[in-house]
Amino acid sequence: MSTPIGEVSLTKLSKNFLVHFLKKSHAKFKLIKNAKRISQDGETHKLDFLIIDKHTNEEVGVLLKDWNRSISITVVNSFINEIKELGLSSGILIGGRFSDSARTRAEDSAKVNLITRGRMVTWLVQHGIDVEP
Repeated sequence: MSTPIGEVSLTKLSKNFLVHFLKKSHAKFKLIKNAKRISQDGETHKLDFLIIDKHTNEEVGVLLKDWNRSISITVVNSFINEIKELGLSSGILIGGRFSDSARTRAEDSAKVNLITRGRMVTWLVQHGIDVEP
């Protein structure tokens, strides 16, 4: 019996979404799970995924927040700062839902994109992609 796509872990769902989305865009990329990067001040930061563009060497950090509440502007601001400290091109913050102020802050920043679980599920279903539990 298969697990409904909406009940698959956020990590597995995100990985499937990122891989298929990037392939559909014809990007040549490397996806690293549980990546660690050192900031300019020498601190180690953990990212759930790191996307490296093989043509430009640009790096995009991906952070997952599997919470039972909205992700706040504080989390978005913290991630924007982390992106800058690590010298990343941009970041993707994935979670169940985001507060209105978090969405506004992300839209005002050219550095971070917000993606919900629902948006990933919809995209995968529309493209006929199955996700194994």
